[in-house]
Amino acid sequence: MGSLVSTESHIAQERQLACQITTSHGHDFPRAMFTRLQEAGFNPVWGETVALNNGHVVNLYLPQDEMPRLRSLQLKEPSHWGQVLQQDGPQSKGVTLSRELSQVALGEMYSERVIRSSVERLESLRDRGSLDPAITAERVDQALVACKLALHGVRDVHHKLQDAAVLIAAMEGMEASHSNNLPANEDPRWREQVEGLRSVTASINATMAPEAIKAEFDPAMLQEYAEDVGLKFSGQVQKFDDGSMSASFTRDAQDGMKYHVALTVPAGGSQVTANAALRKGDLVLVESPPMPRQSALGALDAAVASLDDLKMKPMAQATTQAEAQALAARVAGEMGATLGEWMQSQAKEWVNNVMTADDGRAVRVSASTGGVVSIEGDPFTPGADRLPNVTHEAVSLSMQTALDRARPPLSPIKTDRVFVDAPGELGSAWANLCAEENRLAGYMTILQNGTAVTLGDEAWYLEKGDDGKLVLMHGEVRDGKIVNPDSRFDFNLEWVDVELDEVRDYTQRVSSIADDFLIDQALWKTMKVEAEESPSLGM
Repeated sequence: MGSLVSTESHIAQERQLACQITTSHGHDFPRAMFTRLQEAGFNPVWGETVALNNGHVVNLYLPQDEMPRLRSLQLKEPSHWGQVLQQDGPQSKGVTLSRELSQVALGEMYSERVIRSSVERLESLRDRGSLDPAITAERVDQALVACKLALHGVRDVHHKLQDAAVLIAAMEGMEASHSNNLPANEDPRWREQVEGLRSVTASINATMAPEAIKAEFDPAMLQEYAEDVGLKFSGQVQKFDDGSMSASFTRDAQDGMKYHVALTVPAGGSQVTANAALRKGDLVLVESPPMPRQSALGALDAAVASLDDLKMKPMAQATTQAEAQALAARVAGEMGATLGEWMQSQAKEWVNNVMTADDGRAVRVSASTGGVVSIEGDPFTPGADRLPNVTHEAVSLSMQTALDRARPPLSPIKTDRVFVDAPGELGSAWANLCAEENRLAGYMTILQNGTAVTLGDEAWYLEKGDDGKLVLMHGEVRDGKIVNPDSRFDFNLEWVDVELDEVRDYTQRVSSIADDFLIDQALWKTMKVEAEESPSLGM
């Protein structure tokens, strides 16, 4: 925090710790808290400002005679003042280094001077050794590590400093202030006070979290964070109409893959959510669950920590025809489209289906005995990567691409399914017929109005009904004209009495015409539908 200037580490003996404030980089809430105390008639004093990896810790001290009044205010305004910590009273004159370090261990104070002096004293003890068999070299080294970590702003090491205080007291030839030699994290008094400090910090940070997070979403700060954790920042923060924000980051992986990390925060949010994914091109291979954290840097740290696990996470793959069918059905449902019944292809390894969108767009879907889903005859994802359609992500990409390429009809197509409630195989056969006719109708919307597609002595064309929807009509070609036209919606005609084999044979012919369109539209043979021969639909 550039605006804060640390005072002398040794705070006046008659002052007591009032609160401890943890801040993110660049956040100036401690100054506001300091001003708030002044406005309330207190005389606060800055304590040490300790740099952490993701911010700072600031101690605020008050004269001992002001503490009772602060405690009374705290009861009325806990969100403002947090929990006021209790202390035994002022320190005595001539306090020893071990006593001061013990106070640091108890969370009563933080002093860089005390910790630096403790490091020097412990290094001296390590170099000369000790006659006390309980003071081993390993114990001294551990105490040194704890002091050095505390010196560099690493939190949650107070309980390890307690033993360092015991060792220094032994050097001073006296007992430590907490002579029971319990680790400080097992000392009820230490636990109470540290929990108090954490409560203060949590209360203050919760109040200011939205502002702090908003400040962290500055592009320059995100760029700095990205460099710290080895990510590449996109350089932009997206701001949406609802007030939410998002930022994206990447890191190269092997085999043409990339790690993608996205940070999102809702308007006025107190948490940042990180999402990490491993991608190849536009295809998401695998992704982690959302990771909510209290800061942007914390979210990035969590995302980076999850990247190695992503590459080890197996991607769920279809390996059987049943799994491929279930995969295709699940993806189609997620897209708001429907699948008909599966129909055996001429190739024994494949079964075919049609995915139909609400607007009439149709996409051919097939499933193989090896678990591959083919979209419009292509078993691979579009683009340069060409990954097999055996995962949810691959099938989703292929289906969406095919659906985007399909042209919606100028007029809606009547896609209702008929006779699908017929018992047994007959109902399934009608479901397939409806799906294939809907697919063919969708393809035919590109033709000029009044144009029919023919196969032998049969013809299909679109006609607009009284409800404004296009209906696929089927008729016979005689002497260059279409006669006996009808549709599956003409319940008064012979459709109702069609046998199972007839439904299947007719469906196969419709599929053949639709497949010709996918291969090459030029394969279609067309003819003009004469107006006088175009029937009215008897719905």
